[in-house]
Amino acid sequence: MRALLIVALLAVVLALIGWVTFYVGPDRTGVDVDTQRIEQDISGLKDSAEQLGDRFTENNEVEPDVEAGVEP
Repeated sequence: MRALLIVALLAVVLALIGWVTFYVGPDRTGVDVDTQRIEQDISGLKDSAEQLGDRFTENNEVEPDVEAGVEP
């Protein structure tokens, strides 16, 4: 029962963000999955994550680990 609820909730979320469209025709009912939009959204998310990572590394330079009392 829990799995059915999770699948239904996932379908509603995907429909709300526009990746899945449900339709009812005179002789047919169906579901459209907009794969092109999914690819665009994921690509945009990937680009945003890369930019965020770049900004983080630019602002927070990592210093090498140095043991106490040991000079390089």
